[in-house]
Amino acid sequence: MSDKEKIITSLFIFLVLISHSIISLFHFHECDSSDVYKYLTDSSLFSKGHFIGHIWKTGFIFAPLRIVFALTVSIIPFDFISSLILLPLKMTYPPLEGFIYGLYLPDRFGSFYEYASFINIVFFISVILLFYQSLKFVGVSKYISFLCSFGILSFYSINSYTYHLGSTIWFISGSLISISSTIFFRNKASKYGFSLALITSYPSIVHFFAHNIYLYIKRIFTKKLRANNKNKNILIDKFILIINSNKIGFLTLLFIILLFFPFNSGNRIDFDFRGFLTPFAFFPQYSKISILTIFTSISLFVISFYTIYKRFLNEIKISIPYKNSKSLNFAIDISIINLIFITLLISIGQLSFGLTRHSLFIAPYILFLVAVGLQLIYLEFKKKFFKAFLIKKILSISLLTFLMILSTYSSYLRFDPLKTNEIPLNIREFVAKNNTNTMSLVDCDTHYLYNDFSEIRATYNKKDPQTYVPLDFIGTRLLVTQSIREIENFSFDLKKGDELITKYKNVKITLVDEPYFKESNIFFDSMNFDKNSSLYAKRDNLFSRSNSIYIFPIKVVPSSLELLS
Repeated sequence: MSDKEKIITSLFIFLVLISHSIISLFHFHECDSSDVYKYLTDSSLFSKGHFIGHIWKTGFIFAPLRIVFALTVSIIPFDFISSLILLPLKMTYPPLEGFIYGLYLPDRFGSFYEYASFINIVFFISVILLFYQSLKFVGVSKYISFLCSFGILSFYSINSYTYHLGSTIWFISGSLISISSTIFFRNKASKYGFSLALITSYPSIVHFFAHNIYLYIKRIFTKKLRANNKNKNILIDKFILIINSNKIGFLTLLFIILLFFPFNSGNRIDFDFRGFLTPFAFFPQYSKISILTIFTSISLFVISFYTIYKRFLNEIKISIPYKNSKSLNFAIDISIINLIFITLLISIGQLSFGLTRHSLFIAPYILFLVAVGLQLIYLEFKKKFFKAFLIKKILSISLLTFLMILSTYSSYLRFDPLKTNEIPLNIREFVAKNNTNTMSLVDCDTHYLYNDFSEIRATYNKKDPQTYVPLDFIGTRLLVTQSIREIENFSFDLKKGDELITKYKNVKITLVDEPYFKESNIFFDSMNFDKNSSLYAKRDNLFSRSNSIYIFPIKVVPSSLELLS
């Protein structure tokens, strides 16, 4: 990397880190983020019961082993060690995420979130930088490499999940590490790369199998051609050779399968063809996929298939050393095989594919094929037009700058209204007068338990969190939610004195002060809004909540029928 390239790359990374740190102060939350904090800090009987239940559900035949292992590890006094073990056993998150998050566990969720979201972007940027260097190693120009690596941050869903404390950004990182490890597979350090990918992302297991199965088959046929089939033990010999060549990787795989891999959790939603398009959106799509998103997605897939077609014809011709060329062809083959394996897993219902975050880990493989395809197109264009380099340089820089601006604007749309606007005075006064430290929620809204609604703006830094109570619990308190799916008579015209109609007929729920509503159709996923969905309250699925806020000051008393009985 030249001095000029180092300066530009360092400056870009610095600007990304600064902007991400600022945006994270205002970004809205989901319960997945607060649940990570809860399960890392909560040692109560509920927490222990939850992870034992989770282990029985996802542990397969290894459940007893995992329970004994978890109970043994839970006595370790070091948070980062116990977090490495317990977070994957309490949720479907990878061990590395638990380890890094466990390095700093403050007594306030807001402080933890600022740390964890910063860790997200630092780790993700580091992995992108590795991917950038990998692309250059196989002959992709630095401009195309930069666009197809750092440009991944411009996609709406991928960018949004860098502010999310779930496993999504770690799974995407695992794909980038896996591709880079395959590219550098001749380097001894690549075996550590595969191990890193395996503890970062469960989908990396598929890539690891694809890589080693292909390498095994290739070596068998190469050996047969040389030995003319005289070696009868070639299958066993080559299998042992593959194992020995990456002992650390296979030991890591065994460690993950036995203790952490969440069985029975890969398929969350029904197949949705729109999942081919929405990962490559730059803006939220609301209820209709935009022309820009359709054009972008189709263009990326066409270039990807162009690369596959050229590889099928053995016409990947880039002027690089023979060693690098072999790495390029090998990486393309592994990416294709990996995508075939993923397709098979989706077709038999073992993986999700649709509008949710669960298939975003596939995007790096598409971008890798796109990067190679763009380089091939550029080389063809260069033969016919002598100013092709200048055009490539201008287009790459202009496009990346434009995409980063779009990404920043999309991030602005995800600002938490409770952080950017004042909490209404009547809500603050209500909380101050009725300081019971209890709250009702109707959806996955647990992050609101960490906010003090008597303050002017939300900080989610309440040291003593609110206690969740069900909606039919008798008393006066706030009902706070991102969704109104349990409020049967919801209307923006609701006012003080109105009754809320819910499924709980044994109580009467009355608004004792003016409610506060701020509705938005913005999600962490680029598309989840469905105005016709009554089941999920205008959502296509339950795996992503909107940036909406509904606050109801309520008083819950027994209904007249309940009193009579």
